[in-house]
Amino acid sequence: MKKKVDKFLYEEETYKIRGAIFEIYKQFRNTQKEIVYHNSLYEKLIVDNFQVEKNKQIPIHYNGKK
Repeated sequence: MKKKVDKFLYEEETYKIRGAIFEIYKQFRNTQKEIVYHNSLYEKLIVDNFQVEKNKQIPIHYNGKK
């Protein structure tokens, strides 16, 4: 059984991001490749005045290796 989250750290921002995701989902449903959703969400967040970076690389370490 999933644990329900009662409160988010950034509630207003979380609400807006979830709304953007749902809006994109309603438009495309499950008909597009992941990159279409990725680009659409990026553009929607820019329009909604979020500061976002596209394709940000972060170092990943696994079993002591980068």
